[in-house]
Parts: sequence; C-alpha cells; structure tokens
Amino acid sequence: MATQAPSHARARYVQVAVNAGRPNHMTFSYRVPPGREVAAGEVVHAPFGKRTLQGIVVERPTEFSGYHGDIRDLDPPVEGAPRLGADQLALARWIVDEYLAPHWEAYALMLPPGAGERPRTLVARGPADPPQALSERQQQLYELLDETARDVTRLRAAIPGPARGFEAALGALVRRGLAERRYELSRPSGRPRVVAVVRLAVSAGEALSFAQGIEGRRASRRARALQALLDAAEPIAIDELAKIARGKPAVETLIEAGDVAVDGQRLVTLALSADQAADRIREWTRTRAQDAAARMLERFAAEPDLSLPVAGLAREFGAAAREALEMLRGDGLLTVEDVLDRRDPLRNLEVAVRPPPELIGDQQRAARAIREAIDRAGGESLLLAGVTGSGKTEVYLDALRHAVAQGKRGIVLVPEIALTVPTVSRFAERFPGRVGVLHSGLSEGERYDEWRAIAGGAYDVVIGSRSAIFAPQPDLGLIVIDEAHE
Repeated sequence: MATQAPSHARARYVQVAVNAGRPNHMTFSYRVPPGREVAAGEVVHAPFGKRTLQGIVVERPTEFSGYHGDIRDLDPPVEGAPRLGADQLALARWIVDEYLAPHWEAYALMLPPGAGERPRTLVARGPADPPQALSERQQQLYELLDETARDVTRLRAAIPGPARGFEAALGALVRRGLAERRYELSRPSGRPRVVAVVRLAVSAGEALSFAQGIEGRRASRRARALQALLDAAEPIAIDELAKIARGKPAVETLIEAGDVAVDGQRLVTLALSADQAADRIREWTRTRAQDAAARMLERFAAEPDLSLPVAGLAREFGAAAREALEMLRGDGLLTVEDVLDRRDPLRNLEVAVRPPPELIGDQQRAARAIREAIDRAGGESLLLAGVTGSGKTEVYLDALRHAVAQGKRGIVLVPEIALTVPTVSRFAERFPGRVGVLHSGLSEGERYDEWRAIAGGAYDVVIGSRSAIFAPQPDLGLIVIDEAHE
C-alpha cells in the first residue's frame, strides 16, 4: 500500500534521458510527484512540450532540480516497464562520456529489444467549418481527414509532392481549426507472445464418461433403425424396419455396411454389439459441434496433461471446434488459459554432448593464466594469439567451464552472424541446454525472448555478434572476443 508523503516534504527531482525521436545530448529535469517512488534506471513517461515521451531515469532522485525554470511532474508509473541495473547505468554513462553519444541512444542499448516507444503524431479533422478557398494541397489533405486520428507519416505518403509542402498545408489547416494534431507513444514492438491453450478441468474418467453420453440431436434414418433393433432386442421384419426408418434405403445401407443382417425370412437382426450400435447412433445423430466436443474430450481423456492451442483446434476437430469448446467450458469440463509461448531460436538445435579433451602444451599454459585471472576477478584483459586450428576454442571452453564452476557466466562475441551457428553448436556440446544466442539475425520476438531468458539467468554462455556485449548476463565473469582483430 502506497504511503503519502507529508505535506511539508521537500520536492524531489530526477534527470531523465528522453526518447525524442532524434539525437539529444542532454537530460531533462522532472519533479517526482508526492508519494511516488522512483529509482535510477526506471523507464518512465514524461511530458515534453505537447507530447509525452518515454524516458529513463539516469540517477536517483535528489532535492536539487538542476534547472531554474518551470519543472513538470513525471507521468504515472509505467506498468511492467523494464528497469536498468546499476552496472547497466554505469556502462551507459561511460558510453555517453567516452563517445559523446546521445543520452537516450546510450541508455536504450541496455533495454530489451523492441522496448522503445517512439513518439507518434496523429492528425484528425478539426471542428471549424471548411472555408470556400483552400489550396489544392490543403484540399487534398482536408478530404483525407475525419474524426479518426491518423498517423501523419501515412498522410504525408498519400499526398504527392515534397514533404515541405505537406507540412505547410498541414500547418495552415491547424491554424484555421480545420485540423488537429494529437500525440501518443507507439506501442513497444518487443513483448511476450501469449497464446491461449485448452486444458482438461476434470478427471480423465469424467471426460470420457461425458463424451460417451453426448446424445445427438440430428435426425438419422439409419439411427432410427438401429435404435428400434436395440429397443426390441429381437429381429424385426425388413418392411417394418423400413417404415420405422422412414425409408428402405436406410435399411439397405445398414445391410451393405454389415451393421445388420437379414435372414431368409426377411428378418433383420443386429450384427453389432449393443455398445457398438450405441456408438453408431451417437455418431450419426450428433451435430458437428457435438461430435467435435466428444472427440475433444476423448483426446484429453487419453492425455490428461495435454495442452492444445485454441488457434489449432479447428485443424484437428473441424470447423465447429470453437462452438464445441464453448459448450465444454460452460459445462466446466475444459478450461482456457493464457500461457507464454517462448520463441526459442535454438529449438531445433541437436548436438551430441562431448567431454572436454585434454589440453596440451601452450593450451595448458594459456588456460592456466586465464583461470588465475578469473579467480582474481580484477577485470584483466588477456590476448590469446594463435593461428587458425591451433586450439584456441578449446582454451575458451576451458575458461568458461572454470568461470561457471565459480558461479559466474560468460559472453562470447564472434565477428559475424554467420559464425554464430557453428560456434553455438560447438559450445552447446559442452554446456547442453545452457547456451543462449543474441544477434540481429534473429526475429525481434526471438531477440526479446532471448534477452528475457538471459536476464533471468537461463544460460551459462551467451553467444552473439558485437551487440551481444550488451546482453544482460548476470554474474558476468568472462567475456571472450573471438577474432578480436576483426
């Protein structure tokens, strides 16, 4: 429960690097609203002119604003927003100072892929009545507008001519009240993928019993004939059975299928057991939704721990699967849950676990020096020189194994994306299931999920190209830069 700050509490201020959509070499001061807690590294929303921008708090709140003009309050907290750690903040500050980098661009390197919320300008038709005289371009733009706000980039693309002419036409319409500019933040493109899955909510026995008890509602002449034979428990003359079935063809179809038999006296008897006949009747009289429901329950009864994606039900159970699902949910037999669907770039990787070979000669000496440096934890840099095929990779693997044994983790940088796959395979042989990958060749969804997994400590080793240096690998104890000269 939040506690309200006392009325006499002094104002607190933070410095924020804002995502203004263009490079900016300064941070901006904002007041922390009373009662709100803000931490360094927190992603926030902040007013910026007429817009609201995404930003990162670059240092903890203080009582000194650093600015003598009017200072605006931060917007309310951003639910689920990422937060940079102390090491990430320190690295971003170093990048700003060392390379004179724009503040937002430096700090954003530490955010999950796709976390940026870029400012968008939208345009809608204004309340003023259109005058008689508008220029050709103004008229074209005005006719594209209505009460629904549209992205200015798309409007600009729809109007022929240079961008300067479009901006002049838009500015004229805004001044005359014929158009309104509105501002919003784009939704982050990087986010978890959530899928709806179906699970069994009762025991397997209950599911199977319910499936067998789903009685059909469709009329079926064959079903009438079989039901009459079941009820009579004795042979019925073929002509009489045809009357019950409301057509002799239905009886003839049953005879051809071997479901009933007819003797020389034209008496018809069941050729099926009572249970088999009941199954046939249900099959013929059930609606498509009832049939799908029964098959769905039978599938879950056979595999009680099964989870089936809702999106794939129609492929397995037919077009009436959604109707069947709603029916079974209403009866409390199935439940639908949202689960995270991780996009794993290594899901199809197959490797054979191999034991490490014994190092020899120079390999042993190099590995010993690296292990000692890892133990000292002094942030030392070591150069491992050797021609192609001289066994450097085995030294890397030995060093990583030693780091992991000390409770540390590693990052391995390769000079190009094409080398990532063979490197991952080689390292996965020694660290099965504990190797992650991060590079621009992955889809944004894969990069987002890998980033989250890395931050959660899922991997002992992260492999990637140069950008992987910003991977949020916890307990980092070793960075290997393969082919550093490239």
